Order: sequence, then C-alpha cells, then structure tokens
Amino acid sequence: AADADFKTAIKLNPNYPEAYYKLGITQHRLGEYQAAINAFYQAIKLKNPAIYAKAYRARAEAKETSQKDIEAKVDSIIAYNHWGSEAYKNGDYEKAIEHFDKSLTLSKNLERAKNFRARAYDGLGKIKEKLGRHKADLADLEGARNLYKEAIQDYGEAIKLAAKNDLA
Repeated sequence: AADADFKTAIKLNPNYPEAYYKLGITQHRLGEYQAAINAFYQAIKLKNPAIYAKAYRARAEAKETSQKDIEAKVDSIIAYNHWGSEAYKNGDYEKAIEHFDKSLTLSKNLERAKNFRARAYDGLGKIKEKLGRHKADLADLEGARNLYKEAIQDYGEAIKLAAKNDLA
C-alpha cells in the first residue's frame, strides 16, 4: 500500500526525488531489490542534495542484499588468486595452476590469473607442452575444415551425378 502512495506521488510529480527514495526503501523492505535499486537511481538522477546521500546509501544496501551470491563468487575469485599467487611464490607450480584454473572458471577475464598461470606453466617447463597442445588443437581444426570442404565437394559431385542419371 505504501509503495502505491509513492508511485502516485511520482505520477503527480516525476521530479520529486523524496518519493523515489521512499519508494526504493519500501521496495527494498519487500525484497524487490532490483526495483529498489532503480528507484534509488531515479532519486540520485534528480540530484537533490538533501536526499542524495540517503539514496546512494540505500541503493548500496539494496545492491548488497541482492548480490550476495556475486560477492561470494568475487570472494572466491580473490581467494583462488591469492592462493595461486602464494603457491607460485613458494614454487608449488602445480598447486598454483590448480588455483588459477579455479579462479578462471569463475571469471574468464582475469589477466593477472592468466599471467601467473602462464608463469607457473613456465616454472614447470610446460609452456612448450601447452603451446604444443594448442597447435595440435589448431591442426585438428584445420584437418576438420579440410574434411568438411571435401565432403561438400563430394556432395556437389553426387548431386551432379544424380542429375545426369535422372536425365539419361
């Protein structure tokens, strides 16, 4: 009921930041976190200095509540990167690779993890092996591409032969 009052106030005056702020608080309490975040953004966008800090704080609280899983994932990424770095520093390259692989499973865009994982492979003398595997994969891909081209040519010839036999 309270959120309906704030929505009515916003309809009557779309430039009323306090209504967006209080709507956000209400939605947050109802567990409608994304809607709360959107309302807080509107309040902030209107740049009323009296409620700017309140709205920003409330938006952050809503975001925190709605993104606990993401934070747990980020904490895991940070932990795996830390453990990987420690293992690398201690010369335990196998363990370092294991930790960096886990962090990269959670997020593919971690240049630091990729860099240290490559260093760990280098520490094990496995860079050439890793490059060899990638080259082999590329060769397999090229071989598959050639087989596909041959299959298309064979199919084209089969169509031509079928057309000739139908005409004969």
